[in-house]
Amino acid sequence: MAELAYSIDEAAEKMGISGATVRRLVAQGKLPVYRTGDKKSRILIPHDALVKHLTDTALAAVKTEVPEEQPIPALQLINHHRKHWSDIPGCGGRKRKANSV
Repeated sequence: MAELAYSIDEAAEKMGISGATVRRLVAQGKLPVYRTGDKKSRILIPHDALVKHLTDTALAAVKTEVPEEQPIPALQLINHHRKHWSDIPGCGGRKRKANSV
């Protein structure tokens, strides 16, 4: 069964990051905490807050912008060569001059 709350070091271990990083997240307000007494007392991070932060972080990492529709590579190749098809005999392009010998 999961704990209800974790110390800084326990939270760091659960999250796979350093205690300094957890402290920074707490200072930035990204992880809510409970204090057992005055300002210098023990800091506890609720289990639910830890799970929510990890979920939000994972979702943010997965989110990607949908790129604009890109032409299909085969069509790019055809369009590239279409410019030069008129130089090929029998492709409806201009007639080439015969090489004189």
